[in-house]
Amino acid sequence: MKHCFRLAAIALALTFFNSASFSQTSTNASGTFTVQGRLTDMNGVAIPNGMQTITARVYAAGNANAVYTETDTATTTDGVFTILLGSGRSNQTLSLNANTSYSLGITVGTGTELQPHIPIASVPFASTAHTADTANFALGITGSAAASIDSSILAGVGSNIVTSVNGLHGNVILQGGGNLGLTTSGDTIGLTFTGSGSGGLTLPFSQTLSSGGSLFSLTNSGSGSAELMANTGTGNALDLAANTGSALSATANGTSSTLDITNTGGGVGLTALSTMSSAINATTNSSTATTLMLKNAGSASVSQLVQAMSASGTVLDLTTQGMTLTAPQDISSTLLELKNTSANGNLFAALNAGGSSVFTLAGTGAATLNASTGTALTITGTTGTAISATGSNDAAAVLQLRNTSANASAGLISAVNGAGTTAFSVAGNGATNIQSSAGTALNVAASSGTAINATTSEADSSALQVQNTVSGSTAAKIVGGLSVVGPVGTSLIAAGSLTTNIMNAYAKANSIILITVTSAINGISPLAVTNTGNGQFTVSELSAVPINTAINFNYLIINQ
Repeated sequence: MKHCFRLAAIALALTFFNSASFSQTSTNASGTFTVQGRLTDMNGVAIPNGMQTITARVYAAGNANAVYTETDTATTTDGVFTILLGSGRSNQTLSLNANTSYSLGITVGTGTELQPHIPIASVPFASTAHTADTANFALGITGSAAASIDSSILAGVGSNIVTSVNGLHGNVILQGGGNLGLTTSGDTIGLTFTGSGSGGLTLPFSQTLSSGGSLFSLTNSGSGSAELMANTGTGNALDLAANTGSALSATANGTSSTLDITNTGGGVGLTALSTMSSAINATTNSSTATTLMLKNAGSASVSQLVQAMSASGTVLDLTTQGMTLTAPQDISSTLLELKNTSANGNLFAALNAGGSSVFTLAGTGAATLNASTGTALTITGTTGTAISATGSNDAAAVLQLRNTSANASAGLISAVNGAGTTAFSVAGNGATNIQSSAGTALNVAASSGTAINATTSEADSSALQVQNTVSGSTAAKIVGGLSVVGPVGTSLIAAGSLTTNIMNAYAKANSIILITVTSAINGISPLAVTNTGNGQFTVSELSAVPINTAINFNYLIINQ
């Protein structure tokens, strides 16, 4: 139930603490207000006695936002309540400026703020006494007394006054030491490094710290180096050591080199030595970036890029004109390993003078050879197998050959004998030709399994065609047994019937249909087959009287 309240009367009493626990200037006053009022309903009847939540807000003249807000719980008697503002119930400090007019807004419970606001006017005697007491207290402080003032007393004197230095008060002296010097000019204290040299830092310097971030960070927003280290003697300009993690981690967001090492004195630019694991590990996750790039800017055409030495001699010798790889004597070692961590990045790419790719090897294992003229690939083997292709994927080709010529019959494979005559060829349209001027053109042998397996999915084509172009000669000679597997099926002549019709798309006008009875029945008449030539044939008993038992049979269709 929502109540409507009316502030029948209110009285304000301004009280200041005569204490240093509140800081003030000549124009500010910080302290407490005693606010007393009487709450009635809209008919002027005092509200029932009990607990009420009173929210008080102090507004500066002409400002809609409160400069101070405090919520108190007060007990009303005959509608009268009393609260003390600035007594510590708010996280704000009640501080008023004597040159500014203020007003007070009251809200009871969750209702709206009561209108109109109550103007706040300070009590002259109290305001004057507060100022006089504060002035008398300040004028009575001596030099020795000021040094003993606790910083908590001066916590609110303002941001323009230094109350302590590292917890010290009074006549505090700053003093440099070691390489640290101190200078003063007016209210400015300067800290500088002292010592010999332009840097002003005396070495050696040693320090051990523990930090989750960078211990030393330098940023140069210009074009120069963020840090330059040089040693004109025989020692190292920089030594890096790490028990765990990387001793040196270089990162660049721009287009310049992440790490640039230059030696203009004729010595070695970089020496990498590791007694454990890899001395240099180069990795990239970009499909277009080079994992490791080496360049020799020398004018000689054979300027060496890389020379790798083992204990027994040269392992790798790479110049601008070529590369020589020599495997170590350990047969388990890899001669050359290429790795690109991108799923589709190239492992190897060879370009011709025109910039076109001649040979590429992708990270997926795909290798591509291109030739605009002549032979793209020549493989010669004096012993053993010249080409051995192996695949373990059922859906992929072990070896794929393609001629992109617009001519459908353009050759995919051409095998030439010693006389230069084509002995075997495979065209782009799938036609395969085997020719032999003497002896057997094709000899297929299998110690186990099927020697030749020919399959076609076209109804009017032959799975295997054997032809002798000499008139009257034998097209095929079979030595040994003959096994014919063709369209087969199972059917029956029902009991009491003499015929059955069989639908089979392989049945042609000139098909040979063989019938084998599988029922063990005595005294049945022979069976006859009538072929209609339209995918249907009829099996009939050569008898006028049917038998009372079904005749089961298998059939085989052989197309001529």
